Amino acid sequence: MGLLLPLAGGLIYLLAWENPHWYADFRLVKRNFYGVVRVEDAEGTADTEPMRELHHGTISHGTEYLNAPFHRRPTTYYGPVSGIGIALKDEPGVPPRRVAVIGLGAGTISAYARPGDLFRFYEINPEVVDIARTQFFYLKECPARWEVALGDARLSLEREQPQGFDVMAVDAFFGGRDSRPPAHYRGFSGVFSTLGARWRAGVHVSNRFLKLGGVVSRAANELHKSAILIVNEDDNKTALTRLIGSC
Repeated sequence: MGLLLPLAGGLIYLLAWENPHWYADFRLVKRNFYGVVRVEDAEGTADTEPMRELHHGTISHGTEYLNAPFHRRPTTYYGPVSGIGIALKDEPGVPPRRVAVIGLGAGTISAYARPGDLFRFYEINPEVVDIARTQFFYLKECPARWEVALGDARLSLEREQPQGFDVMAVDAFFGGRDSRPPAHYRGFSGVFSTLGARWRAGVHVSNRFLKLGGVVSRAANELHKSAILIVNEDDNKTALTRLIGSC
């Protein structure tokens, strides 16, 4: 017992000393029930632009160029050749769109917004909403009307009247051990009940512990929809993913 007290005291001292130094490496650090979110700035190099990135745990949830001409350029796995980028491609003559986005992150998907569009983000973590609004330019400079539904997206969509969305981007189940697809992936009945008659969806299926591509494909068959798997890989110089195949 005599040894435990000094060890406990040493641990408390270590945590008290380490945390402020660790936080100093980041622009912003917030912690709540959903974990730790961090905002980090990276200086540019001869080959890259200065950027700002949002992390939740060990996963990146959005990256933005800091130089003004590039603020609203989509980055990482939201680029023009990503599944979500293709689903939101700006096609001439297309009327204003109603777009649902499950998972806000830094707000990167709003880079595809046009005047007249409506982008409705479903986000469970209030800290993420505050950070996207104050630390990144995607929402600040969004030309479309946008809104946030705070709470579990599955429950929010079930409670709402059908919204007639034209496009849905699903990016809430990527990465960590707790990133699990909802039961609605078996039939998509709850998540897609708010979509219009003619709709497209981009579903982020990258996951460290689960293979979601086949699940989404089977669900698409149930809904009499075609499913295309878009495969990308990182290109660090452009902060984008490059298309390497589709099937």
